[in-house]
Amino acid sequence: MQHAPRRLLCALLLPLAAAVMAAACGGGERPVVFSDLNWPSAQIQSRIAGFIVEHGYGYEVEYLPGETVMLWQEMLDNRTDITMETWLPNLQERYDQGIAEGTVVDV
Repeated sequence: MQHAPRRLLCALLLPLAAAVMAAACGGGERPVVFSDLNWPSAQIQSRIAGFIVEHGYGYEVEYLPGETVMLWQEMLDNRTDITMETWLPNLQERYDQGIAEGTVVDV
């Protein structure tokens, strides 16, 4: 029980951090595009952050459905802006590539 407040705080801060990043990414020129991964926790996080970006910052939001590897490539190619959740052991090479190229920012 002693860790519950920390988990709650982290659960609330992650979507907010992503929303701020999304607002910076979008710049109003095009919608902020979220990777719509095919598992519930990632979809919930994307919808919460998307709601904040759309209703709190006034940016248009879109969701690109797909699976992990395809959507990571979309992000590396700048066709999506936000991926809310990923399991790095499955994508370490692509993650490292994105960090090195500056196309991925770990929040």
